[in-house]
Amino acid sequence: MKTKTKKNVPNELPNLPHKPAVTGIHLVVYSNCAPDKEFVLANGEHLKNLFELSESLARIDEKVFSHHVNKDRNDFSSWVEHVFNEKGLAETLKKSSSREKHEIVLLKHLLGKLLDHEKKN
Repeated sequence: MKTKTKKNVPNELPNLPHKPAVTGIHLVVYSNCAPDKEFVLANGEHLKNLFELSESLARIDEKVFSHHVNKDRNDFSSWVEHVFNEKGLAETLKKSSSREKHEIVLLKHLLGKLLDHEKKN
C-alpha cells in the first residue's frame, strides 16, 4: 500500500520576526516600567506593568498581599502613583484593603483604557 506524501510543505516556518510588533493597544495595557522600577512582591516575583499586577493579585496568598497592603501602607498604590503616574487609580487603590477589590479596581481601569483606545481608533 502506497502512502501519499504532501509536496511543497516546508519543514520549518518562514523567517518570522522574533517579537511581535508593539501596537497601540499593547502600549495602553502592557506598558512596562523601567527595570529598576519593577515591583518586587514579598514572594520574589517581579511585576513590570499594571496587567501583571492584576494577574498577580489573583494568585498571591493573603500573607503576601498583607505584607504590601495593611493599615500602615499600600505599596501597590504607591507604585501605581509614582511609577505609572496614575494618581486617580492610586487613590482608589489606597481606599481598598482587600485583594479582590484591588484586582477589580485594576481590571476596571485597564478595561477603561482599552475602551478609550477603541473609541479613538
